[in-house]
Amino acid sequence: MGIKDIIELTNSALDAARKPLVALAGYMVYATAIQRKGISKDKISAEVISNNEGLGIMTGKMPDGTDNVVNAFVINLTENIVDELKENAKIECVIPPGSIVVQAVGGNAGGPITAVGTNTNDASGHGIIR
Repeated sequence: MGIKDIIELTNSALDAARKPLVALAGYMVYATAIQRKGISKDKISAEVISNNEGLGIMTGKMPDGTDNVVNAFVINLTENIVDELKENAKIECVIPPGSIVVQAVGGNAGGPITAVGTNTNDASGHGIIR
């Protein structure tokens, strides 16, 4: 068994063990989304650098006094990933048929009118990562 076979076997096992996320109720998405501050390159970089310190990776100046190249790498990598997500990530949503219910009442000279309906087609939407 070669290294490629081991990698494929490992990836297959990890994919099989990974469960899809449970969908959140719409009100939960809205309630949490309005509180979010957005993605911060600086915050992510600082957290990774802090975690590196906990792993025993030197995060201060290099022994010769120069800037730490690992920190520079983390900052560069984080900035590029966040920029790519912000500029090119695609978010799509779907409103399934039957999920929007409409009820209306009114009236005219002929008497009261009650109407009930629902969306019969799905609808899609788009969003952005910020």
